[in-house]
Amino acid sequence: AVAIGRCLASSALSAALRRLEVSCRWCPEISHEFLITLAPALPQKLQALILRFGFAAKKVDEEGIEALAKAIPRSLTELFLDFADGTRLGDVGLKAIAEALPPKLEHLTLGLAGWVKLSDRGLWNLQHHLPKTLISLKLDCFIMSLQTKLGDPGLASLASKLSQLEQLQQLDLSFKSVRHVGDGGLSALAAALPKGLKTLRLVLDNCAALTDAGLSALGEALPAGLEKLQLFCNDCELLGDGTLAAVGGAELPCLQHLELSMSGANFTDAGLAALKLKDSLRLLSLSLSGAQLRGPGLCTLARRMPKEVKALHLCFSNCGILEDLGLRALGDALPQLNSLTMSLDNCEQLTDHGLAGLVHQLPSMESLRLYLSGCEGLRDSAYATLAEKLPKSLRFLELEPSGNFGEAGLAALRQRLVELELVLRLD
Repeated sequence: AVAIGRCLASSALSAALRRLEVSCRWCPEISHEFLITLAPALPQKLQALILRFGFAAKKVDEEGIEALAKAIPRSLTELFLDFADGTRLGDVGLKAIAEALPPKLEHLTLGLAGWVKLSDRGLWNLQHHLPKTLISLKLDCFIMSLQTKLGDPGLASLASKLSQLEQLQQLDLSFKSVRHVGDGGLSALAAALPKGLKTLRLVLDNCAALTDAGLSALGEALPAGLEKLQLFCNDCELLGDGTLAAVGGAELPCLQHLELSMSGANFTDAGLAALKLKDSLRLLSLSLSGAQLRGPGLCTLARRMPKEVKALHLCFSNCGILEDLGLRALGDALPQLNSLTMSLDNCEQLTDHGLAGLVHQLPSMESLRLYLSGCEGLRDSAYATLAEKLPKSLRFLELEPSGNFGEAGLAALRQRLVELELVLRLD
Protein backbone atom coordinates (compact mmCIF):
# COMPACT_ATOMS: atom_id res chain seq x y z
CA ALA A 1 0.00 0.00 0.00
CA VAL A 2 2.80 2.41 0.90
CA ALA A 3 4.63 1.50 -2.31
CA ILE A 4 1.55 2.35 -4.39
CA GLY A 5 1.18 5.65 -2.59
CA ARG A 6 4.83 6.51 -3.14
CA CYS A 7 4.53 5.64 -6.81
CA LEU A 8 1.62 8.01 -7.21
CA ALA A 9 3.35 10.70 -5.21
CA SER A 10 6.66 10.51 -7.07
CA SER A 11 5.60 10.28 -10.71
CA ALA A 12 1.93 10.02 -11.54
CA LEU A 13 0.47 13.20 -10.09
CA SER A 14 1.48 16.19 -12.15
CA ALA A 15 0.56 19.71 -11.16
CA ALA A 16 -1.61 19.92 -14.29
CA LEU A 17 -3.82 17.01 -13.21
CA ARG A 18 -7.49 17.96 -12.92
CA ARG A 19 -9.18 14.62 -12.18
CA LEU A 20 -7.89 11.70 -10.07
CA GLU A 21 -9.66 8.36 -9.63
CA VAL A 22 -8.21 5.57 -7.47
CA SER A 23 -10.01 2.26 -6.86
CA CYS A 24 -8.65 -0.07 -4.17
CA ARG A 25 -11.82 -2.04 -3.38
CA TRP A 26 -10.22 -5.47 -3.43
CA CYS A 27 -6.68 -4.59 -2.29
CA PRO A 28 -6.22 -6.35 1.07
CA GLU A 29 -2.96 -4.54 1.84
CA ILE A 30 -4.39 -1.04 1.63
CA SER A 31 -4.40 0.83 4.95
CA HIS A 32 -4.33 4.34 6.33
CA GLU A 33 -0.63 4.51 5.42
CA PHE A 34 -1.63 4.71 1.76
CA LEU A 35 -3.67 7.84 2.47
CA ILE A 36 -0.89 9.38 4.56
CA THR A 37 1.52 8.89 1.64
CA LEU A 38 -0.91 10.00 -1.06
CA ALA A 39 -2.24 13.12 0.64
CA PRO A 40 0.80 15.44 0.22
CA ALA A 41 0.98 14.60 -3.49
CA LEU A 42 -2.53 15.79 -4.39
CA PRO A 43 -2.27 18.62 -6.95
CA GLN A 44 -3.61 21.87 -5.60
CA LYS A 45 -5.56 22.63 -8.79
CA LEU A 46 -7.34 19.28 -8.80
CA GLN A 47 -11.04 19.59 -9.66
CA ALA A 48 -12.28 16.02 -9.08
CA LEU A 49 -11.06 13.48 -6.50
CA ILE A 50 -12.59 9.99 -6.51
CA LEU A 51 -11.30 7.40 -4.01
CA ARG A 52 -13.05 4.02 -3.94
CA PHE A 53 -11.85 1.89 -1.04
CA GLY A 54 -14.97 -0.15 -0.39
CA PHE A 55 -14.17 -3.30 1.57
CA ALA A 56 -10.48 -2.40 1.65
CA ALA A 57 -11.34 0.33 4.17
CA LYS A 58 -11.20 -2.19 7.03
CA LYS A 59 -7.55 -1.26 7.65
CA VAL A 60 -8.09 2.47 7.39
CA ASP A 61 -8.23 4.38 10.66
CA GLU A 62 -8.93 7.98 11.66
CA GLU A 63 -5.27 8.98 11.23
CA GLY A 64 -5.40 8.24 7.51
CA ILE A 65 -8.69 10.10 7.05
CA GLU A 66 -7.35 13.13 8.91
CA ALA A 67 -4.21 13.17 6.74
CA LEU A 68 -6.30 13.04 3.59
CA ALA A 69 -8.66 15.75 4.82
CA LYS A 70 -5.81 18.18 5.50
CA ALA A 71 -4.64 17.81 1.88
CA ILE A 72 -7.99 18.04 0.07
CA PRO A 73 -7.47 20.74 -2.60
CA ARG A 74 -9.66 23.81 -2.18
CA SER A 75 -10.16 23.83 -5.95
CA LEU A 76 -12.31 20.68 -5.97
CA THR A 77 -15.80 20.78 -7.44
CA GLU A 78 -16.33 16.99 -7.12
CA LEU A 79 -15.41 14.81 -4.13
CA PHE A 80 -16.19 11.08 -3.99
CA LEU A 81 -14.93 9.18 -0.94
CA ASP A 82 -16.05 5.58 -0.47
CA PHE A 83 -14.75 4.03 2.75
CA ALA A 84 -17.55 1.48 3.17
CA ASP A 85 -16.86 -1.17 5.80
CA GLY A 86 -14.58 1.24 7.64
CA THR A 87 -15.12 -0.36 11.02
CA ARG A 88 -12.36 1.76 12.60
CA LEU A 89 -13.95 5.01 11.45
CA GLY A 90 -16.54 7.35 12.91
CA ASP A 91 -17.21 10.90 14.06
CA VAL A 92 -13.55 11.97 14.19
CA GLY A 93 -12.90 11.11 10.56
CA LEU A 94 -16.17 12.63 9.34
CA LYS A 95 -15.47 15.83 11.25
CA ALA A 96 -12.07 16.10 9.56
CA ILE A 97 -13.62 15.62 6.12
CA ALA A 98 -16.43 18.06 6.84
CA GLU A 99 -14.08 20.82 7.94
CA ALA A 100 -12.01 20.35 4.76
CA LEU A 101 -14.87 20.55 2.25
CA PRO A 102 -13.94 23.02 -0.49
CA PRO A 103 -16.04 26.21 -0.64
CA LYS A 104 -17.16 25.71 -4.28
CA LEU A 105 -17.87 21.98 -4.12
CA GLU A 106 -20.75 20.94 -6.40
CA HIS A 107 -20.86 17.14 -6.10
CA LEU A 108 -20.27 15.25 -2.84
CA THR A 109 -20.46 11.48 -2.27
CA LEU A 110 -19.51 9.94 1.07
CA GLY A 111 -19.61 6.16 1.55
CA LEU A 112 -19.82 5.71 5.32
CA ALA A 113 -21.41 2.25 5.41
CA GLY A 114 -20.12 0.21 8.29
CA TRP A 115 -18.74 3.16 10.25
CA VAL A 116 -19.79 1.75 13.61
CA LYS A 117 -18.29 4.72 15.46
CA LEU A 118 -20.52 7.16 13.58
CA SER A 119 -23.16 8.94 15.66
CA ASP A 120 -25.62 11.80 15.41
CA ARG A 121 -22.77 14.13 16.34
CA GLY A 122 -20.94 13.17 13.15
CA LEU A 123 -23.86 14.20 10.96
CA TRP A 124 -24.19 17.43 12.90
CA ASN A 125 -20.56 18.24 12.08
CA LEU A 126 -21.10 17.36 8.44
CA GLN A 127 -24.18 19.54 7.93
CA HIS A 128 -22.46 22.46 9.60
CA HIS A 129 -19.84 22.54 6.82
CA LEU A 130 -21.84 21.59 3.72
CA PRO A 131 -21.15 24.25 1.05
CA LYS A 132 -24.16 26.01 -0.41
CA THR A 133 -22.83 25.37 -3.92
CA LEU A 134 -23.78 21.67 -3.80
CA ILE A 135 -25.74 20.35 -6.78
CA SER A 136 -25.68 16.67 -5.74
CA LEU A 137 -25.27 14.99 -2.36
CA LYS A 138 -25.00 11.25 -1.74
CA LEU A 139 -24.54 9.86 1.74
CA ASP A 140 -24.46 6.14 2.59
CA CYS A 141 -24.89 5.38 6.29
CA PHE A 142 -25.81 1.68 6.06
CA ILE A 143 -24.75 0.46 9.50
CA MET A 144 -25.71 -2.98 10.83
CA SER A 145 -24.83 -2.57 14.47
CA LEU A 146 -26.99 -2.64 17.58
CA GLN A 147 -24.49 -0.32 19.21
CA THR A 148 -24.82 2.55 16.73
CA LYS A 149 -25.81 5.92 18.15
CA LEU A 150 -27.10 7.18 14.84
CA GLY A 151 -30.80 7.95 14.41
CA ASP A 152 -33.49 10.60 14.14
CA PRO A 153 -31.45 13.44 15.74
CA GLY A 154 -28.66 12.96 13.20
CA LEU A 155 -31.05 12.86 10.27
CA ALA A 156 -32.86 15.93 11.59
CA SER A 157 -29.60 17.87 11.97
CA LEU A 158 -28.62 16.98 8.40
CA ALA A 159 -32.06 18.11 7.25
CA SER A 160 -31.64 21.45 8.96
CA LYS A 161 -28.99 22.39 6.39
CA LEU A 162 -30.67 20.94 3.32
CA SER A 163 -33.25 23.71 3.14
CA GLN A 164 -30.37 26.17 2.67
CA LEU A 165 -28.89 24.29 -0.30
CA GLU A 166 -30.87 26.15 -2.94
CA GLN A 167 -28.84 24.72 -5.83
CA LEU A 168 -29.25 21.08 -4.77
CA GLN A 169 -30.86 18.98 -7.50
CA GLN A 170 -29.91 15.40 -6.57
CA LEU A 171 -30.21 13.90 -3.07
CA ASP A 172 -29.35 10.28 -2.28
CA LEU A 173 -29.46 9.16 1.36
CA SER A 174 -29.14 5.63 2.75
CA PHE A 175 -29.89 4.82 6.37
CA LYS A 176 -30.47 1.13 5.72
CA SER A 177 -30.71 -0.93 8.92
CA VAL A 178 -30.23 2.13 11.13
CA ARG A 179 -32.88 1.09 13.63
CA HIS A 180 -33.16 4.47 15.39
CA VAL A 181 -34.35 6.23 12.24
CA GLY A 182 -38.12 6.64 12.29
CA ASP A 183 -40.97 9.03 11.67
CA GLY A 184 -39.34 11.97 13.47
CA GLY A 185 -36.20 12.00 11.35
CA LEU A 186 -38.08 11.39 8.11
CA SER A 187 -40.58 14.15 8.87
CA ALA A 188 -37.73 16.58 9.54
CA LEU A 189 -36.10 15.59 6.26
CA ALA A 190 -39.36 16.02 4.37
CA ALA A 191 -39.88 19.52 5.71
CA ALA A 192 -36.38 20.56 4.59
CA LEU A 193 -36.30 19.20 1.03
CA PRO A 194 -35.03 21.91 -1.33
CA LYS A 195 -37.70 23.21 -3.70
CA GLY A 196 -35.47 22.77 -6.74
CA LEU A 197 -34.80 19.08 -6.16
CA LYS A 198 -35.03 16.95 -9.33
CA THR A 199 -33.92 13.52 -8.07
CA LEU A 200 -34.56 11.93 -4.66
CA ARG A 201 -33.38 8.48 -3.58
CA LEU A 202 -33.98 7.28 -0.01
CA VAL A 203 -32.92 3.85 1.26
CA LEU A 204 -34.65 3.05 4.55
CA ASP A 205 -34.75 -0.75 4.42
CA ASN A 206 -35.07 -2.40 7.85
CA CYS A 207 -35.85 0.91 9.58
CA ALA A 208 -38.48 -0.92 11.60
CA ALA A 209 -39.78 2.13 13.46
CA LEU A 210 -41.12 3.81 10.32
CA THR A 211 -44.91 4.07 9.99
CA ASP A 212 -47.39 5.56 7.54
CA ALA A 213 -47.14 8.86 9.44
CA GLY A 214 -43.51 9.41 8.45
CA LEU A 215 -44.08 8.41 4.83
CA SER A 216 -47.19 10.60 4.68
CA ALA A 217 -45.12 13.58 5.80
CA LEU A 218 -42.67 12.80 3.01
CA GLY A 219 -45.42 12.46 0.39
CA GLU A 220 -46.93 15.81 1.32
CA ALA A 221 -43.58 17.61 1.11
CA LEU A 222 -42.15 16.22 -2.14
CA PRO A 223 -41.04 19.11 -4.38
CA ALA A 224 -43.38 19.69 -7.31
CA GLY A 225 -40.51 19.70 -9.82
CA LEU A 226 -39.27 16.21 -8.88
CA GLU A 227 -38.46 14.11 -11.96
CA LYS A 228 -37.11 10.93 -10.35
CA LEU A 229 -38.19 9.32 -7.06
CA GLN A 230 -36.69 6.12 -5.64
CA LEU A 231 -37.88 4.97 -2.25
CA PHE A 232 -36.71 1.75 -0.59
CA CYS A 233 -38.51 0.68 2.59
CA ASN A 234 -38.20 -3.10 2.47
CA ASP A 235 -38.96 -4.98 5.69
CA CYS A 236 -40.55 -1.95 7.34
CA GLU A 237 -43.41 -4.01 8.71
CA LEU A 238 -45.43 -1.12 10.17
CA LEU A 239 -46.07 0.42 6.76
CA GLY A 240 -49.46 -0.03 5.14
CA ASP A 241 -51.80 1.33 2.49
CA GLY A 242 -51.44 4.86 3.84
CA THR A 243 -47.87 4.95 2.60
CA LEU A 244 -48.83 4.10 -0.99
CA ALA A 245 -51.67 6.61 -0.88
CA ALA A 246 -49.44 9.42 0.39
CA VAL A 247 -46.36 8.84 -1.74
CA GLY A 248 -48.20 7.61 -4.83
CA GLY A 249 -50.77 10.37 -4.56
CA ALA A 250 -48.30 13.25 -4.39
CA GLU A 251 -48.79 16.02 -6.96
CA LEU A 252 -45.67 15.60 -9.08
CA PRO A 253 -46.51 16.74 -12.62
CA CYS A 254 -42.90 16.38 -13.84
CA LEU A 255 -42.23 12.87 -12.49
CA GLN A 256 -40.75 10.54 -15.11
CA HIS A 257 -39.21 7.76 -12.97
CA LEU A 258 -41.01 6.24 -9.97
CA GLU A 259 -39.49 3.34 -8.05
CA LEU A 260 -41.09 2.07 -4.82
CA SER A 261 -39.54 -1.00 -3.19
CA MET A 262 -41.50 -1.95 -0.08
CA SER A 263 -41.51 -5.71 0.26
CA GLY A 264 -42.64 -7.12 3.58
CA ALA A 265 -45.13 -4.34 4.42
CA ASN A 266 -48.89 -4.59 4.99
CA PHE A 267 -50.24 -3.57 1.61
CA THR A 268 -53.57 -4.55 0.09
CA ASP A 269 -55.43 -3.86 -3.15
CA ALA A 270 -56.69 -0.61 -1.65
CA GLY A 271 -53.14 0.76 -1.37
CA LEU A 272 -52.25 -0.23 -4.91
CA ALA A 273 -55.46 1.37 -6.19
CA ALA A 274 -54.52 4.62 -4.40
CA LEU A 275 -51.50 5.17 -6.67
CA LYS A 276 -52.11 8.12 -8.98
CA LEU A 277 -49.73 7.75 -11.88
CA LYS A 278 -48.78 10.96 -13.68
CA ASP A 279 -48.98 11.39 -17.46
CA SER A 280 -45.30 12.37 -17.46
CA LEU A 281 -44.22 8.93 -16.19
CA ARG A 282 -41.82 6.91 -18.37
CA LEU A 283 -40.64 4.21 -15.93
CA LEU A 284 -42.60 2.56 -13.12
CA SER A 285 -41.06 0.05 -10.71
CA LEU A 286 -43.06 -1.44 -7.82
CA SER A 287 -41.73 -4.12 -5.50
CA LEU A 288 -44.45 -5.24 -3.09
CA SER A 289 -43.43 -8.81 -2.38
CA GLY A 290 -45.59 -10.50 0.23
CA ALA A 291 -48.46 -8.00 -0.06
CA GLN A 292 -52.07 -9.10 0.34
CA LEU A 293 -52.98 -8.45 -3.27
CA ARG A 294 -55.81 -10.35 -4.90
CA GLY A 295 -56.25 -8.43 -8.14
CA PRO A 296 -58.65 -5.43 -8.00
CA GLY A 297 -55.80 -3.06 -7.12
CA LEU A 298 -53.81 -4.22 -10.12
CA CYS A 299 -56.86 -3.70 -12.31
CA THR A 300 -57.11 -0.10 -11.15
CA LEU A 301 -53.37 0.40 -11.66
CA ALA A 302 -53.69 -0.94 -15.21
CA ARG A 303 -56.54 1.45 -16.04
CA ARG A 304 -54.45 4.39 -14.83
CA MET A 305 -51.26 3.36 -16.64
CA PRO A 306 -49.98 6.42 -18.54
CA LYS A 307 -49.63 5.89 -22.27
CA GLU A 308 -46.04 7.16 -22.25
CA VAL A 309 -44.71 4.51 -19.82
CA LYS A 310 -42.02 2.56 -21.67
CA ALA A 311 -40.55 0.43 -18.86
CA LEU A 312 -42.56 -1.45 -16.22
CA HIS A 313 -41.00 -3.48 -13.42
CA LEU A 314 -43.39 -5.22 -11.00
CA CYS A 315 -42.45 -7.57 -8.18
CA PHE A 316 -45.41 -9.38 -6.60
CA SER A 317 -43.49 -12.43 -5.42
CA ASN A 318 -45.07 -14.34 -2.55
CA CYS A 319 -48.43 -12.66 -3.11
CA GLY A 320 -50.12 -16.01 -2.64
CA ILE A 321 -53.69 -14.82 -3.25
CA LEU A 322 -53.01 -12.94 -6.49
CA GLU A 323 -55.45 -14.07 -9.17
CA ASP A 324 -55.53 -14.03 -12.98
CA LEU A 325 -57.85 -11.02 -13.21
CA GLY A 326 -55.13 -8.50 -12.37
CA LEU A 327 -52.67 -9.87 -14.91
CA ARG A 328 -55.27 -9.89 -17.65
CA ALA A 329 -56.16 -6.25 -16.94
CA LEU A 330 -52.49 -5.34 -16.92
CA GLY A 331 -52.00 -7.03 -20.29
CA ASP A 332 -54.51 -4.64 -21.83
CA ALA A 333 -52.31 -1.71 -20.73
CA LEU A 334 -49.02 -2.99 -22.17
CA PRO A 335 -49.02 -2.26 -25.93
CA GLN A 336 -46.73 0.77 -25.63
CA LEU A 337 -44.09 -0.93 -23.43
CA ASN A 338 -40.49 -1.53 -24.53
CA SER A 339 -39.41 -3.30 -21.32
CA LEU A 340 -41.35 -5.50 -18.89
CA THR A 341 -40.10 -7.29 -15.79
CA MET A 342 -42.58 -9.34 -13.76
CA SER A 343 -41.61 -11.23 -10.61
CA LEU A 344 -44.45 -13.55 -9.66
CA ASP A 345 -42.61 -16.25 -7.72
CA ASN A 346 -44.89 -18.33 -5.50
CA CYS A 347 -48.11 -16.73 -6.74
CA GLU A 348 -49.88 -20.05 -6.47
CA GLN A 349 -53.32 -18.91 -7.67
CA LEU A 350 -52.15 -17.89 -11.13
CA THR A 351 -53.11 -20.10 -14.08
CA ASP A 352 -52.52 -20.30 -17.81
CA HIS A 353 -55.31 -17.77 -18.35
CA GLY A 354 -53.47 -15.13 -16.31
CA LEU A 355 -50.19 -15.49 -18.19
CA ALA A 356 -52.01 -15.56 -21.54
CA GLY A 357 -53.82 -12.36 -20.62
CA LEU A 358 -50.57 -10.69 -19.58
CA VAL A 359 -48.74 -11.35 -22.86
CA HIS A 360 -51.60 -11.22 -25.35
CA GLN A 361 -50.40 -7.94 -26.94
CA LEU A 362 -46.73 -7.00 -26.85
CA PRO A 363 -46.13 -5.31 -30.23
CA SER A 364 -43.27 -3.02 -29.15
CA MET A 365 -41.59 -5.21 -26.50
CA GLU A 366 -37.79 -5.31 -26.69
CA SER A 367 -36.89 -6.74 -23.26
CA LEU A 368 -39.01 -9.27 -21.32
CA ARG A 369 -38.19 -10.84 -17.97
CA LEU A 370 -40.63 -13.25 -16.30
CA TYR A 371 -39.95 -14.92 -12.95
CA LEU A 372 -42.54 -17.62 -12.31
CA SER A 373 -40.90 -20.05 -9.91
CA GLY A 374 -43.46 -21.65 -7.62
CA CYS A 375 -46.43 -20.77 -9.84
CA GLU A 376 -47.63 -24.35 -9.92
CA GLY A 377 -50.89 -23.42 -11.61
CA LEU A 378 -49.02 -22.79 -14.89
CA ARG A 379 -48.73 -25.59 -17.44
CA ASP A 380 -46.92 -26.07 -20.74
CA SER A 381 -49.83 -24.51 -22.58
CA ALA A 382 -49.04 -21.19 -20.87
CA TYR A 383 -45.49 -21.21 -22.21
CA ALA A 384 -46.75 -22.19 -25.66
CA THR A 385 -48.99 -19.13 -25.59
CA LEU A 386 -46.07 -17.00 -24.43
CA ALA A 387 -43.99 -18.27 -27.36
CA GLU A 388 -46.77 -17.50 -29.81
CA LYS A 389 -47.13 -13.92 -28.58
CA LEU A 390 -43.45 -12.97 -28.56
CA PRO A 391 -43.12 -10.02 -30.98
CA LYS A 392 -40.55 -9.50 -33.72
CA SER A 393 -39.26 -6.46 -31.82
CA LEU A 394 -38.00 -8.65 -28.93
CA ARG A 395 -34.26 -8.50 -28.29
CA PHE A 396 -33.96 -10.03 -24.82
CA LEU A 397 -35.92 -12.74 -23.00
CA GLU A 398 -35.20 -14.05 -19.52
CA LEU A 399 -37.49 -16.69 -18.08
CA GLU A 400 -37.57 -18.43 -14.72
CA PRO A 401 -40.32 -21.02 -15.26
CA SER A 402 -42.46 -22.89 -12.76
CA GLY A 403 -41.85 -26.51 -11.84
CA ASN A 404 -44.44 -27.68 -14.38
CA PHE A 405 -42.41 -26.39 -17.31
CA GLY A 406 -41.91 -29.39 -19.58
CA GLU A 407 -40.66 -30.47 -23.00
CA ALA A 408 -43.70 -29.16 -24.87
CA GLY A 409 -43.32 -25.65 -23.47
CA LEU A 410 -39.57 -25.67 -24.06
CA ALA A 411 -40.00 -26.83 -27.65
CA ALA A 412 -42.51 -24.07 -28.39
CA LEU A 413 -40.22 -21.40 -26.98
CA ARG A 414 -37.18 -22.70 -28.81
CA GLN A 415 -39.00 -22.71 -32.13
CA ARG A 416 -40.21 -19.14 -31.72
CA LEU A 417 -36.80 -17.88 -30.61
CA VAL A 418 -35.17 -19.48 -33.65
CA GLU A 419 -37.60 -17.47 -35.75
CA LEU A 420 -36.63 -14.33 -33.83
CA GLU A 421 -32.90 -15.20 -33.96
CA LEU A 422 -32.68 -15.03 -30.17
CA VAL A 423 -31.09 -17.29 -27.56
CA LEU A 424 -33.30 -18.51 -24.68
CA ARG A 425 -31.97 -17.84 -21.20
CA LEU A 426 -33.53 -20.01 -18.51
CA ASP A 427 -32.85 -19.51 -14.80
